[in-house]
Amino acid sequence: MSNFGLRSRKGTIKKVKFATFDIESSNWVNFKLLGFFDGNKYYEFYNVEDFLNHILHKKYREFKIFAHNGGRFDFRFILEKTIGKYRINIIEVHGSLIQLRVYLGSGRDTVTFRDSYVLLPASLRELTETFNVEHKKKKIENYNFDILTDKKREYLKFDCLGLYEVLSSFQILANKQGANLRLSLASTSMDLFLRKYFPKDLPYIPNYRHREKIIRQAYFGGRTEALNRYGENLFYYDFNSLYPAVMAENLFPVGNPAYIKHYKFNKNDIGFCNIRTDLPERFIMPLPYRLNSMLTFPYGIINGYYPIVFLNMLKKLNIDFTINEALLFTGKSIFKDFVNNLYKLRLENTGNALGYVLKTMLNSLYGKFGQHILQKEYIQNPTEKQLIGLTIYDIDLNLWYKEKEITASYILPALSAYVTAYGQEKIFTIMNELQTKVYYCDTDSIVTTEKLPTSTNLGELKLEYIIKRGIFLTQKLYAFIDHKGKFHYRAKGYSKNDMARNSLHFTWDDFERALDGDFSAFKIEYECLFGFKESLKRFNKMLYYGKKKKSIIDIETKRIFLKNSFLTKPLHLIE
Repeated sequence: MSNFGLRSRKGTIKKVKFATFDIESSNWVNFKLLGFFDGNKYYEFYNVEDFLNHILHKKYREFKIFAHNGGRFDFRFILEKTIGKYRINIIEVHGSLIQLRVYLGSGRDTVTFRDSYVLLPASLRELTETFNVEHKKKKIENYNFDILTDKKREYLKFDCLGLYEVLSSFQILANKQGANLRLSLASTSMDLFLRKYFPKDLPYIPNYRHREKIIRQAYFGGRTEALNRYGENLFYYDFNSLYPAVMAENLFPVGNPAYIKHYKFNKNDIGFCNIRTDLPERFIMPLPYRLNSMLTFPYGIINGYYPIVFLNMLKKLNIDFTINEALLFTGKSIFKDFVNNLYKLRLENTGNALGYVLKTMLNSLYGKFGQHILQKEYIQNPTEKQLIGLTIYDIDLNLWYKEKEITASYILPALSAYVTAYGQEKIFTIMNELQTKVYYCDTDSIVTTEKLPTSTNLGELKLEYIIKRGIFLTQKLYAFIDHKGKFHYRAKGYSKNDMARNSLHFTWDDFERALDGDFSAFKIEYECLFGFKESLKRFNKMLYYGKKKKSIIDIETKRIFLKNSFLTKPLHLIE
């Protein structure tokens, strides 16, 4: 048995030295002014080269230099001026640069840039208000920085100082709770869990890398479905911290998994089974199933790996299944103290900075255990020795990448798989009782015609909206008018900020026409800043601002639309 695994974390809390910067431009890509605050003095720079000359030396080698949402914007100005001159290292996640390291000379010393949005995922305006700092983000009538006025300089200065004060407050709060300031919010939450809440009766949680591929097959995300496409007089409910609630309430898989070929089902076991079942059609189906990378809930013959949580659901529904093999773990409550203590503190600090920090830390821990072991790491101007194992990304920029396998001990996907499975079980239990009275669901929310019990308790429902009329076209594409007459909508993939800058918006009439099959309102063109990877691949530029087309031609749906009815039915899997 390997001793490699997750253990409690020791050592003293270390304060991170950091600085902040922000860039203002016109038309996104035309640099105008950079503000920089190192904790003592504020500087202005009229070009990126002067800024780099100021910070790229050993004085700042231990600093983390933050920009808010820098990975999507500010860091790209830095890249534009460092490529070809310095050796750099990039960590990119979902098209955003979360960390950029610039090497000083030929040695190992680096200056590190980090995106503070990964650490505190909210707008800077929201953060400066929530943390009630001295330099709150200012409002400005004209964002055109072609002409630099004193007001615009002050606006930039407040952004830099405000972010510094927010990060300082966050670090104090995190340190006080028992955590170091790490690269992301999830890793900061993990640091707190390992330092303060790791179970004292567990020497460690062993790693099971040799079984990881199997377990990841049983790791499903949240449930999102449009079940009834139009309704009136509805209630929109959210769970109070669904995932933290199930983390506190349940047992989780720890230990080395035991492989069992001929397994006899036991509802009290913790583990994963490869099953075969023929699901009869129901309005609300119990099992998730990946179909062309989309998470569906079909009926028909299903083969696959599932947490035993789902098998318990099938048993309660009197649905037969056969088990081909199983991986069994020891079941243990490992998150109860972490969740209960943080949630209690959160309620005591509702509306202030500590409450915000605790809420976000509670909701970010579980995903860290399911982090993928492969990460793409970019390296520009690699040395000859570094070229081994690299793949060219952009030949003109001499930018390469490698897929790096992470061996972090916290990568234990069985834990994440069980968190989401328990979450699905909880939402299914309610939906199964309501059946056709459910109109829409999304991970931790339900829209229904029924009034349900509500509470502020962890894991209970709270009423978010009373809906006068609602249209639910498909997952993540819906609109409703609340009882006060306010219009709300969600359209995943359409940036509300980009649309607003182009004086575009969706209306209730747009959704009504789409309900009848006319999606012309969702065929739009607007100007925006393209993402890092798309700018490089399509335009060979670090930053590209131009017109982008976005449209919905045919809805990719998880359910089948019924003729002459707003009801839908589940997909049918045929072997």
